[in-house]
Amino acid sequence: MVNRISNTTQMIIKKLGYHNSKNLYYFANINMCKDLSFHDKKVLNEIKPCAFFVVNGKPKVLFFDYISENDSKQKLYKKIWNAQIPIIIFNDYDSIKVFNGNSMDLSELDTIRLQFVLEEEHKKCSEASPFSYWNITNEQFLREYQIAFSKDTLNQVMIKNIKCITEKLKKQYKVKFATKLILRLIFIRFLIDRGIDIGYEGFNGDIKESQEALLKLANNKKELYSFFSYLKNKFNGNLFELGDEVYDEALNDEVFELLKCFLSGKQEMESGQLSFLPLYDFNIIPIELISNIYEVLLGEKAQDDDKAFYTPEYLADYIVKESLGTFLTKNSQCKVLDPSCGSGIFLVESLQLIISKNVDANGYIKDNDKLCQLIGSNIYGVDSNPEAIDVTIFSLYLTLFDYKDPKSLDDFRLPNLKNKNLWVSDFFDDEKLIALKKIKFQFILGNPPWGSVKEGLHSQYCDENKIPQYRQEISRSFIAKVKEYSNEDTICCLIVPSKLFYNQKKPAIEFRKLLLLKCKILQIVELSSVRSLIFKKADAPAAILMFKNSTENCLSHKMLHLSLKPNMFFKIYHVIAIEKTDIKNIQQDILYRYDWAWKTCVYGNSWDIDIITMLKRKFPKIKDVINENKLKTGAGITDTNGKYDAKDYIGKNMIESTAIDTLYFNSSNSSIFNKRKIYRLGKKEIFSPPYCLLRKGPNCKNYRLRAAYTEEDVIFKEAISAIKGDKSQKDLLLNITGMFNSSLYAYLNLMLGSSMGIEREQVFMKEVYEYPFAYDEGISSKVEAIQKKNSNLKNGFYQDISQDISQLDQMILDKFGLKEDPFIDYAINVQIPLLNSKKLTFREVTAEELKDYSKVFVDYWKKLMAEQNKFIKISLYPKVVGKFAIFELEICDQEEKEITIIDTIDSNKEILSRFLINKINEQFYKLKDVLYFENNSFFIIKSNEYKNWHPAMSHIDQSMVLETIISDDSEE
Repeated sequence: MVNRISNTTQMIIKKLGYHNSKNLYYFANINMCKDLSFHDKKVLNEIKPCAFFVVNGKPKVLFFDYISENDSKQKLYKKIWNAQIPIIIFNDYDSIKVFNGNSMDLSELDTIRLQFVLEEEHKKCSEASPFSYWNITNEQFLREYQIAFSKDTLNQVMIKNIKCITEKLKKQYKVKFATKLILRLIFIRFLIDRGIDIGYEGFNGDIKESQEALLKLANNKKELYSFFSYLKNKFNGNLFELGDEVYDEALNDEVFELLKCFLSGKQEMESGQLSFLPLYDFNIIPIELISNIYEVLLGEKAQDDDKAFYTPEYLADYIVKESLGTFLTKNSQCKVLDPSCGSGIFLVESLQLIISKNVDANGYIKDNDKLCQLIGSNIYGVDSNPEAIDVTIFSLYLTLFDYKDPKSLDDFRLPNLKNKNLWVSDFFDDEKLIALKKIKFQFILGNPPWGSVKEGLHSQYCDENKIPQYRQEISRSFIAKVKEYSNEDTICCLIVPSKLFYNQKKPAIEFRKLLLLKCKILQIVELSSVRSLIFKKADAPAAILMFKNSTENCLSHKMLHLSLKPNMFFKIYHVIAIEKTDIKNIQQDILYRYDWAWKTCVYGNSWDIDIITMLKRKFPKIKDVINENKLKTGAGITDTNGKYDAKDYIGKNMIESTAIDTLYFNSSNSSIFNKRKIYRLGKKEIFSPPYCLLRKGPNCKNYRLRAAYTEEDVIFKEAISAIKGDKSQKDLLLNITGMFNSSLYAYLNLMLGSSMGIEREQVFMKEVYEYPFAYDEGISSKVEAIQKKNSNLKNGFYQDISQDISQLDQMILDKFGLKEDPFIDYAINVQIPLLNSKKLTFREVTAEELKDYSKVFVDYWKKLMAEQNKFIKISLYPKVVGKFAIFELEICDQEEKEITIIDTIDSNKEILSRFLINKINEQFYKLKDVLYFENNSFFIIKSNEYKNWHPAMSHIDQSMVLETIISDDSEE
């Protein structure tokens, strides 16, 4: 197998910096790439690029020589699009052209082409070029091309196509089994596109002829169903079980004409576009993308009814590899259960991994019995939706065919899976699933339904087993139920709503305590910050929970907590990218004792847990201050129609929530109340000044609460809460108002607020009243002065109060002993702005900021070395190959300049090699910074984004250096 590559394309690869990478492979050497899956290797053999670049075992960049024939180019575009490989680089005479391989310009089917991104002349190509070796892993660069990589991918186009045809069959023609009908047609297209000789007239293994034969059958009910019967007899399995559906009155001539139009590409979609089925190549499309079909075929109503959210392929891939990967390095098989299998994405990924451990030398499995045993003895699933089980069967059958040589299928028969491996059942129906209880599972994986399901077996199960329930959240019941199908070695891994870990209601807290006591939590991956990137339609906060059930007390167990943050690698490469600051190891006992620390783990670290523990230990809570001073609290009225008499409020000024902002009150944002009957009166005693009024919704840009002190007599709605005192308590109320508006409370909102940064940006007064409080007359005076300044806004006079707010913040932090604390500053000035940026933004670190970062190291190491008559020298490299910054500390015998800035080393290959730059660049998705020791020095390398070099990070990095030294010493 030889695929020649031109000298100019080789020159382009070299100029772009790929040539020295261990992750670049020339097509002629494809078998040297051991990381590629069997399917990906098959796809590359079909596409035949000159060279390809691999990221985390997946081809992500393809290189091609110039193709002159337009027909050949069209065919290649189609294959690339079906493969869904993001970056395509063509050598085009005297320039390179870059395309987005995930998206196709489908405006004209006769001239299909990939989505164009950019063109650059050969002579201008360099390691600084767009999509060079260095820039494909450079978030700052990738952000410039967000729009080009935001077009519809193949699976999004497929979703629109199949959604249209399926809904039309269900709604217009009342075909109840429309899902299975479409699955059969796609399955047949898969057989055809793989070049399989089906042995039926017209279906002889020639792809074009077989596709035409299918079109001829499609609009003839009798002939199509005869073909279905033949496939049932030939291949067996559940997909072509016909029952008596052929006699269904809904199957009229129009239905079959519609099917033919869909297959031919002549069926117009709702968007006005045609069906693109002729462009799909099911020999190339990854089987895992069938997960998207589940989202379509079940329909939005069914998803709402079943509380199901589809799982993206790369998230399922991460879960399966994290769970099964290590086990299958030493074993060839394992038993896997998905208790809510949906489209079967977890089962498909698991089966692929199991089969890949058992393949013959050619990548296939010739022994039919062996292949059927691998699925029959290992893959099990349950779902209450019959259509979901149909889709799972379809997906698993495609997987089996993927590992059969198309030329040796004569005796192959698909195993029957329904009621043997896959059950249409409520997972809590013990009687129906009694056979499953007898199986010893090594892994239980899945994305169980979410949400409140008030009736059903799950709620009964929790009652009988004394499982704490809150709002009958069904995913919580699944976590408890899987214990009955596992032993102490079974790894359970479920995608669940994040709010399970943060809700502050008593039953929710009790459930978490039970989880910590009875389960060894191996890993939690918090996905709330990236929910909109992962779950396209369900913008719901999610987390991956991996655990083992245990009969022992598990509080001493240390778990891994990963809290992913937004980055461009999700968007373009569909890989789970993990930064060092995302990773925390925490003992379960800490979460058991400090339930609030579940939320702190998402955006904080051990330093933040220490800060909050100190605040809770040393200072009273706001609720204690309220109680001690007999202050009144409560929310405003609900003025919708109701049964309660509101005559006492008639004629009063009712303010809107917009009347309150940061230390600002404007009663002109109001109206005269005139309703007699309302839904909720509130506590009448709170509608009497003076009071501190607090809006329910914080400022989403900075997470600050919005509160103001006022002595005006007003009423207000439930979106405003009041803390009311008397005139002698004015200073106390002003002090409380200052606390509410402070940066410290914004920090606490991020670290403790159960909803902030997780789902909706809202605060709950019960949680805020748990925050620490400190009284200071200076704070009260400052708040009064700021509000006086702000009152001028009513008269049209603007005064800048930003400096006053900053001074107030510092006064409050100082009162708590936290002035200039780097971790609070990091949360306020780095994390919150990153969370609330609609676009993924990037800011490079400056040389001066690197000097600030160095201070922690200077203070420690200078003093330590002075005791040994040694000196330190720090070298700072702000910008290496456009994307890294490097901190190097060297121990010297002679005194030298303490800190030196070195602007560029990009041309010095020897130094780049010493700093392991190439290796770090290729591990971008899981290794964001590196600590490396030499004889008399150490250096730290990270991307040159400011957030990585903030002073808070220097404390974390200094700790990492010392831990490494101590660990190495103990090993020696």
